[in-house]
Amino acid sequence: MLLWLAFCFLLSLLLVPVLATPLKLAVQPGMLQSLLPLYSRWFHEAGLEMEFIVCTSARCNSLNRSGIIDGEALSLYDFDQSNPDMVRVSPVIAELGIYTLSLAGLPESLSRAELLGGQWRFICVRGNVWCEQQIPATHVIWSNNLYQAASLLLRGRAQLLILWDKPELTYIPETLRGVPVFSRRVDLVTYHLFLNKGELNALTRLEKAWMHLQQANDWRALQQLQHSGEELLLQNQIRELLSGSAALPR
Repeated sequence: MLLWLAFCFLLSLLLVPVLATPLKLAVQPGMLQSLLPLYSRWFHEAGLEMEFIVCTSARCNSLNRSGIIDGEALSLYDFDQSNPDMVRVSPVIAELGIYTLSLAGLPESLSRAELLGGQWRFICVRGNVWCEQQIPATHVIWSNNLYQAASLLLRGRAQLLILWDKPELTYIPETLRGVPVFSRRVDLVTYHLFLNKGELNALTRLEKAWMHLQQANDWRALQQLQHSGEELLLQNQIRELLSGSAALPR
């Protein structure tokens, strides 16, 4: 009898789902509200549980290096190049344009390579992976938030401020605190979910779940969740730019 009970106990341990523990995903405060509906639906379809760990950009980096988190909820498409322990989950969560904001218009003949590799000085918010990868470090002035970045631009500390917007330019204002400004798109990038390489089983399930959702009757509703997330991200950006609140994807 005791052997039978012991056997049943060991069997129950083996049957406990390996992925029952929620996946811990780092997310910045300004992105939490926009990602929660989409990710809740997606992870439910995959039969997985997830938990958002809200953190600043610097804190997210620290959690990533220490192995406390299982993934990054939203990062630039090549985030894994600078974080080799992470792997990209293929579905595109957001597609955004990278824009410069300046007090004077840039020459139309100026190429992207000339702009990024020239003598221009840029203002970027700390933790911006795109700025870290695309712009020489000596040409970047780092700010703690976009409101501070806008002040640096208006004071002439640098010529260009990096912002996000839709590919067709929707949210970036034409004036900044009453001063006319000019915008120009310099890149078009995609943002994805990233998981630790130890979570390849979860990655496979999430990619299959996304494909299944695409074939489902409620795919249009899921797309609306996705677009609503992008809209909220950009609205938060402009709110921070003008009044000093919210945050951006890294």
